[in-house]
Amino acid sequence: RPYLSARDAFLYLLMFSTLYLTAWHVGSLLFDLINLAFPDPADADFARAMRASSMRWSIAGLVIAFPVFVLVARVLGRELERSPVRRLSAVRRWLAYLTLFLAATVLICDMIVLVYNLLGGGLSARFLLKVLVVAVIAGTVFGWYLQDLRREERQPAAGGMSGKLVLGAAAVVILATLVASVAVIRSPAAEREARLDTRREQDLARIARLVEAHYQRTGELPASLDELATPGTGLPLDPVHGVAYRYEATGERTYRLCARFGTDTARDGRQPFGG
Repeated sequence: RPYLSARDAFLYLLMFSTLYLTAWHVGSLLFDLINLAFPDPADADFARAMRASSMRWSIAGLVIAFPVFVLVARVLGRELERSPVRRLSAVRRWLAYLTLFLAATVLICDMIVLVYNLLGGGLSARFLLKVLVVAVIAGTVFGWYLQDLRREERQPAAGGMSGKLVLGAAAVVILATLVASVAVIRSPAAEREARLDTRREQDLARIARLVEAHYQRTGELPASLDELATPGTGLPLDPVHGVAYRYEATGERTYRLCARFGTDTARDGRQPFGG
């Protein structure tokens, strides 16, 4: 007879929640890798920056969620081997069927999107790979838990070798995805330099607005940045070196602003300030 246990509820809720997090972040990383492998010319710098942030979040999520899922799954698996009657946990059954429902819904929606784009002539390698990623992740989850519930009905004390194989294969895929993702994103040091350069770009944009406002007010460019300073409000300085940015009037209506950047926009694909 099915039973309820607070301890089982905690463990199964933890296991299934980390399973959902793992599936989501694996799919997100694979989507980002596909976008990098098949770039879209319409992607702007903002989209590329958001993709880098998304990859960092997904890497962090996988590094934490997947080991927790494996640990809790092993604990529950050993308890089920010692006491097969624990398979009758009501929480376990409800969460298993809920997972089946979610996986089936994702598969159905995935196929609907595929057929819709097929009819509209919008198929591409990038789109088909994303459809395949969703189908594989949702299909694996659906197939495993459907098999687990059927095995429970036929032979409650059956061994868990197939589960270990599926978990091992998933671990290999996740590890490969993590390695590929870490390889394409910037290192923490390079990411900090890029953020500092973004700050420098914002400072230059602010100074440029002050220069243009001065020109609109006086009809001429300032001879130096000192003319732009107001009492109580100083001009921005370099966030690392603490020195003033360089300014030079090159003509009656043209000027040059300079900063010492730590990254190369030509190398990482970012659009430089004023470009």
